[in-house]
Amino acid sequence: MTIKPKRLTKAVIDALGVPGGKDRVKIWDTLEPCLNITAYKSGVKSFCFTYGRKYHRRTITIGRYGPLTLAEARKKATA
Repeated sequence: MTIKPKRLTKAVIDALGVPGGKDRVKIWDTLEPCLNITAYKSGVKSFCFTYGRKYHRRTITIGRYGPLTLAEARKKATA
């Protein structure tokens, strides 16, 4: 399930949860359009970077939220 893009902040990420019946939820960042955070029903939240064209997209997991901060994830996404 993908939620409408938002400016990612610590408060938005901390409040992110997975509704019943879903495996995961993804929110795209409005400041860095290729960056998103995916929350899994296990409680894990991971930063991901998606690149490529419409039918040839690739996603790379940058790291877990917690050990990796939002600022660090944005830096890695722009690099």
